[in-house]
Amino acid sequence: MIIKNKFSLSTEIDFRSQFLYYIYIKYMAIKISNEIRDENGVLTSFSLELDNGDVEKYNEIIEKWRFKDAESLFRFAISILNSTKDNFIATKKEDNKIVERTPNPNLIRE
Repeated sequence: MIIKNKFSLSTEIDFRSQFLYYIYIKYMAIKISNEIRDENGVLTSFSLELDNGDVEKYNEIIEKWRFKDAESLFRFAISILNSTKDNFIATKKEDNKIVERTPNPNLIRE
């Protein structure tokens, strides 16, 4: 797994560069590479690369939940998603209202 931030700001930067950085950092990117499949075509291994906004969210989650490392975070996320019966997760908002969370339809295979 590779986790990196591909862009850093210098102290002397013009407005155009700041604007482009803002657009770049707000664009979230997750890339899968180095896929390995068995003789039946079943995925057995891959590398995951996080950039930009996804790295920011990853860092926020690591701090908020106090995970010791990336593997712990992903094991927890996978176990939660795997344990759901009806393909949704219920979360509690600040006003204690329970909200059902489902993936964006663009993320779901037809």
